[in-house]
Amino acid sequence: MVRIILIRHGETTWNVEGRYQGQVDTPLSPRGLAQGQAAAEALRAVPIGAAVASPLSRAQTTCRFASGLHG
Repeated sequence: MVRIILIRHGETTWNVEGRYQGQVDTPLSPRGLAQGQAAAEALRAVPIGAAVASPLSRAQTTCRFASGLHG
């Protein structure tokens, strides 16, 4: 059985400002970095065979946290 887990990127600097970002590549805020690490930690015991993210740095960074724990 295939299991798909969807995770949204962490908070960005523009989220804090209440700005719409669309495809603008805004970075994660310090809180967003902590959220990404917390999501990764929550998935530590979950087998992950593949990780896919958009090319935006906020999504890539969030994805790297989880995929980093799984090699």
